[in-house]
Amino acid sequence: MNTRQSLQVAVAASLAVVAGSLLSPGRYYWALIAVFVTFTGTATRAESVRKALYRLLGTLLGLVVAMVLAHLTAGDPVLVLTVIVASLFCGFYLLRVSYAMMIFFITIMVGQLYTVLGRYSDHVLVLRLEETAIGAVIGIVVALAFLPLSTRDTVRVARDGVLETLALAMETAAGRIDEAGPSPVPTGGDETKGEERPAELEELTRQLDDGVRQLVLVATPFSRPAMWGSAGRHLRYRLTRYGAIADNVRALTVGMRRSPVTDEPALAEVARSLAETARGLTAKGDTGRVPSGDGWERISQRLHARMPDEPPPPHYEVVRPLLQISDLLAEISPRIMEARAG
Repeated sequence: MNTRQSLQVAVAASLAVVAGSLLSPGRYYWALIAVFVTFTGTATRAESVRKALYRLLGTLLGLVVAMVLAHLTAGDPVLVLTVIVASLFCGFYLLRVSYAMMIFFITIMVGQLYTVLGRYSDHVLVLRLEETAIGAVIGIVVALAFLPLSTRDTVRVARDGVLETLALAMETAAGRIDEAGPSPVPTGGDETKGEERPAELEELTRQLDDGVRQLVLVATPFSRPAMWGSAGRHLRYRLTRYGAIADNVRALTVGMRRSPVTDEPALAEVARSLAETARGLTAKGDTGRVPSGDGWERISQRLHARMPDEPPPPHYEVVRPLLQISDLLAEISPRIMEARAG
């Protein structure tokens, strides 16, 4: 991914320098900055396009306000500095809300700085908008046409990584329950050089948390309500399910540490069944397998039928997360829901 993006930046930057110089030999760096920002902190073509459009939108709206404020604050250094400080504060404060908002306030600040330097003119701000537009358009074209990386494919890979980590965690939990020991997990890096080593449930829990955060990050372009409508709402709902799974795996880890399971072999089979279900939900194919067996049915029915004032059943801190993970996987997979309904 780093090589691909480096090549994209090199091509886009070269085109931005040429096109920006044709418009203004002394201001082409604005087009170059727009290209650089387009590919900074992005991984897929959808993210790059979104960031370029936000930068262009923020510059356009900020230009209008900057022109008005520049004439109102001209000749008043205290007022100019106040606007600059306020713009910096608002821009970085609202960065997490919208990148376009930060660019909006940065554009206002640039207008005020030119006022202080005595080099302000409406033409300079308009030229900044034109150069930014050139850089944004070039960045979008390169992101879409030159070595593009599909956002859907990236989301699919991140999702499969989460499900595979969940499967490993369930296998490790099953090993602890039936005293079979931890399950091996392949790890990369220079320390192990690709060899297998025992996986701790706590480590897999942290990996699952990181995987869910990465999934949410790469899926952001598809989860915007204004862009994707009902599809965006559906994706956001599914992302919350993955987050809830990670929460329950963490609860399972704590529960097994507090209350080791040694007399309920059905729970080990349930954990392995959940591991198989998670792997079946990856791109390799949805098997739709659900946890089954008399032991699990007896445990789950007992838990569902428990009244609030009744004492929890044995190993409640282990049974409840397993039951929640089972229900959440069923919500993610329509085929599992159909199997349960049948």
